[in-house]
Amino acid sequence: MKQIAVPFALSILALVVGAFGLGAQPLWNDEAFSFFVAYKDVEHTLAFMRQDTQPPFYYLVLTGCLRFGHDPWVLRSLSVAAIVLAVPLLYDAGRRLLDAPTAALGTLLFLLNANVLIWEQRARPYALQAGLVALAFWGFTRIWTSRPRPPAIAWLAWILGGALALITQYPAGFFLLGAHVAMAFRLLPHPRENAGAIMRWTLAQLAMFLLWGPWIPAFFVQFGAHLTPEQMVHNRNFLIGREDFIAGLRGLLSIPTLWRAQWPFVAAYAGLACLGAVALWRRGVAWPILGTCAVPLAVCIAGFAAVHPVLGYVTLNFVWLLLPYSLLIAAGITALPRKAAIAAGIVLLAGNIMGIRNVYTSHSVPLDQVARAVGVQMAPGDGMILSQTAATRWAMAYYLGPPYAGQLVGLDVADMPAAGWPLVSVEQTKALSRLWLIIPDGEEPMLDPNSLTATFATAWTQRFAGVSVARLDRRAEAGKAVHE
Repeated sequence: MKQIAVPFALSILALVVGAFGLGAQPLWNDEAFSFFVAYKDVEHTLAFMRQDTQPPFYYLVLTGCLRFGHDPWVLRSLSVAAIVLAVPLLYDAGRRLLDAPTAALGTLLFLLNANVLIWEQRARPYALQAGLVALAFWGFTRIWTSRPRPPAIAWLAWILGGALALITQYPAGFFLLGAHVAMAFRLLPHPRENAGAIMRWTLAQLAMFLLWGPWIPAFFVQFGAHLTPEQMVHNRNFLIGREDFIAGLRGLLSIPTLWRAQWPFVAAYAGLACLGAVALWRRGVAWPILGTCAVPLAVCIAGFAAVHPVLGYVTLNFVWLLLPYSLLIAAGITALPRKAAIAAGIVLLAGNIMGIRNVYTSHSVPLDQVARAVGVQMAPGDGMILSQTAATRWAMAYYLGPPYAGQLVGLDVADMPAAGWPLVSVEQTKALSRLWLIIPDGEEPMLDPNSLTATFATAWTQRFAGVSVARLDRRAEAGKAVHE
């Protein structure tokens, strides 16, 4: 009964944490992109997503979810469901590797982690990837702890979870790499004794490949279209510097939303991680957790330093890494003397609660308000100038509502490769009576407004949190608007 009651209670808590205020914040621009990928049907989804850098599974599942509505909370509910389903899997994996109290504490640290909540309340693939990695991790731990022959359900969970995680987001491959390293250290020192286990493990990887391998040709198409080094140089969102990478690692491995109060928790987490590693080693269960946690981190940090800075961006979005990492921290806490363990657990849980409170009280850029301000004034013959990264394109189209495309010149939801949709030259503005300039802080417009001063004048401006909005009217019309 206890084995059911504890994970059930943790799952309910995860649902409450994830669902609280789920639709309160406006959609982030990439969330609106998820909507436009998935809002029609499967055929549209597969055709549209070729402009993205992600595999298709998240968008295909989202296509089904959007049959229930198009509100922000519906878009985000898939991410919440993925984390809720990950919770009992993490608990049972921890219970089998360690013990029930450590598993419960580790699961609490996971579901109360601000990094988890941030992505749990966004309509992006990260949370679903974490949920599928949780399934694979559960299967992996069942394989690891069941001797001599793991049950079929363990192999099925490992194969399905791993394959679907890979076709949700490519970085799940780093988790699989860590699991392979762990299994290699277990099986290869004694190949004759472990010949049967090596064969079963090999066959499982072949079955996994048969599930995700058919996507490989499409991956190379995506790579050629979006991920070559020449293209990545122009995408500053993916290229982070050393200082930002180190700061991001501190947040990933402690509590990111405590800001100035973060440093004591950075030290506490680092100390508990080291203590947990020693405790796991003494208990003979280090590799399943350290392999899937430390190996991906080490590989990606080395890759960031020596190969390409995009690996820094990849690493800082490792939501799934917090599955084994939370068990590592819990093992460090329970290795302390009883009173010290209770105190450390209370302090870390309190810090995480403060962290998720800060997530709830943080505000996104109000693109819904921007769209509302534009929508009430919008008229035929208007055009829109976006920033060079088109950072508000998808959200503005979402909030301006159906038919989405064609309402404003320069704001379209056609495929990214489609030529001619953005306003980038003075020539394109000649047939337009007014222009809307929507520029997030720190970004530059696609078309310099100074090149338009001969024919357009500013008739209306407004500042929103994180974005500036201006309406430029043709000079005769602008003068009339000011006079009135």
